Amino acid sequence: INAEYMGVFPPAKRREMLRVVVFVGSVREGRQGIKPARFIVNKLQERGHQVTLADPMVTQFPLFAGFARSFVPGTHPDIDALRAKIIEADGYVVVCGEYNHSIPPALSNMLDHFMPEYNYKPAALVTYSMGPFGGVRSVSQLRSML
Repeated sequence: INAEYMGVFPPAKRREMLRVVVFVGSVREGRQGIKPARFIVNKLQERGHQVTLADPMVTQFPLFAGFARSFVPGTHPDIDALRAKIIEADGYVVVCGEYNHSIPPALSNMLDHFMPEYNYKPAALVTYSMGPFGGVRSVSQLRSML
């Protein structure tokens, strides 16, 4: 049955291209969070959106001592480039594991650097956990940060 033909869904309209940043926060060996992050990136790109993957395994962040906007320009070129992408972004997705009932420290450190840039933008949260709660405890902490 063609649901569009049956009138269940209106005909597809041309979608606006969105700019989305996907944050992934695990730096462990054999990390699992990169799998859903790549899946999300691929699905967004299939729909024609521009996607940037923010990965602390690729971009090295110093321990938080101030927002990225306060860095001397050029001292952290990778962070400057990521900051520009976050400023341009229409929204973001955070992929977050649960570590000791909390969020991964690398994710917290990365997000802390960019709070003024991502604040007040739409967000989607994706969590995972080896435990029975699927990341519910980490997402509650993450929501308070965003």
